[in-house]
Parts: sequence; structure tokens; C-alpha cells
Amino acid sequence: MTTDGPAAQPVRQFTEEELAAAREQIAAQEAPGAGPGVTPQEMGTSLVAAGAEAAAVDPHELLALIRGMQTRIDGLEAEKRLAAAPQLTRLATAVSDHLAAKAAANPVIHGDPDRTWQPALDIAGELVDAAKSATESGDPSKVSDRLGTVLSWVTAHARQHPALDYNYVIELIGQAGEEAAKLTGQ
Repeated sequence: MTTDGPAAQPVRQFTEEELAAAREQIAAQEAPGAGPGVTPQEMGTSLVAAGAEAAAVDPHELLALIRGMQTRIDGLEAEKRLAAAPQLTRLATAVSDHLAAKAAANPVIHGDPDRTWQPALDIAGELVDAAKSATESGDPSKVSDRLGTVLSWVTAHARQHPALDYNYVIELIGQAGEEAAKLTGQ
């Protein structure tokens, strides 16, 4: 049997002096009071001997820090879930988010009971829920109903407030309708 590769190198044998030097080097790297067999008390003693001091902790500040970190984690997890969601769910969420952003950007109009975005925001929330259900069940009928209702509201609101640009929201609604139609093969 022949091989085309390079010839195997013989395994190097270390001398006793080289092994002893390696053992000394490893022993010098291990810090006292650290390692897998060290008890918490031994570690604490080692830290105090090295000059560590106890610090006062403000529990309210620590709790606020933890809550802030949890909020960031929740936001990142929501982004991750949305990125993994089917296209229909992403589009429905985008419609809902854009309507919520328009409401937040125009508080005077949103505060007027006759012109508020609240009906559209409620229907958009239902749209997101329907999109999630439709991707699981394959039945987009509720999605189509909600899309039609949101589109009617957006069209009417755009006529009442021509300065507000709804073109992108209308485009998102159309794309969501196309994705819903794909579920039934239409």
C-alpha cells in the first residue's frame, strides 16, 4: 500500500528536564486561592490577602440596573422571534408598528376622539394575532378580513389628513395580502 501524502513524523519524546521545567511553569501560573478544588472561604481569604475590599451596594440602584438589562434582553428576544417569524407575521407586525408610530408622532390627532388611531391600532393588533394563527393553521380568512378593515381605515384617515403619508403602510398591507393569498395557493 502506498500513500501520496507526506511521511509521518515520529512522536517527539521529552526529556525529564523538559518535563520538570513544564511542571514548574504550570505550578507558577496557578494563583493561590483559585482553581477547581478551592472552597469559597479559601478564595475569600486569598482575595482579602491580595487587597480586595468589600463594597457597599445600593439595592435600588442594582435593581434598576437589573430591570434595565432585562428590558434590553426582552427587546433582543422579541427582535429574534420576529426575525424568525414567517413573512406574513413580519408584515402584519410592520403594519401595526407603523400605525403605532404615526399615532405617537401625531399626539394632537391621536388625542382627538373623532380622529384617533385607536380603532386602527386595535385592528392592527388583531391582524398580528390572526397572522400568527394563519401561518400555523393555513387559513388566512381572518387576516384578509383584518387587512381589509385596516386598509379602509387608513384610506379614510388619509383623506381626512392629506399631510400624513400612508403610502408605505398601504404598500405593507398589499404585501401582507399577497402573503396571505400564498397560504391558500391563490
